[in-house]
Amino acid sequence: IRRPPRATPKPSSAASDVYKRQRSIEAFERSLEARPGWWCASCALAHLESDPKQILSVLERVLEHGSDRAFETALEVIHRRRLVPDLERALVELVQTDDSRRAPPLLARVIRLLAMGPTDRSARVIIRSLASHHALLQAAALDAATDRKASPAVRAGCSLVDVALLERLSSSPEEAVRQGAVRALRGRSGSRARDMVQRLLVAPTPEVRLTAVDALH
Repeated sequence: IRRPPRATPKPSSAASDVYKRQRSIEAFERSLEARPGWWCASCALAHLESDPKQILSVLERVLEHGSDRAFETALEVIHRRRLVPDLERALVELVQTDDSRRAPPLLARVIRLLAMGPTDRSARVIIRSLASHHALLQAAALDAATDRKASPAVRAGCSLVDVALLERLSSSPEEAVRQGAVRALRGRSGSRARDMVQRLLVAPTPEVRLTAVDALH
């Protein structure tokens, strides 16, 4: 009786797994540059579900060195996957850096994400952004400070925002900043918010008066 020929030796399954995982990581990183970014990234993420550390590693690299397109998609992934607690340090450093190469609209998205930050580091960044020279960052900070879904640490930290600062911001020339400041005042001091709305109603510019009218509804 003739024995069947021996099967061709197969490569190590461990080495094969490493190769497949590396290909999946590369595919995920490339997907962040694609359009529509979130759809492509979610497909690539399906192959990395068992390796969350690699997902976080890729996202950290993109936040630090990626293109604006990849950066924007990475923020969407972080938001949808609720990864802010895992990436809080990287997100905080993006906003704290004075010479950040990211445009204000992208940094504003980061600030809004930090509403979900698990520690008071996120709250400090949000409060600091209220004093920014960019209205987009101020408006984003006010959104984060008044976000009803904010983490307990952020709610506690933002409760220390100076009411006088909020009153100054409620007279900002930017509508989004005015609305956010009035909303924040309502949460802090109802009587002072009403007084501020009354003052805005007699402001010289119609845009400011319209903000007061909106606040009454």
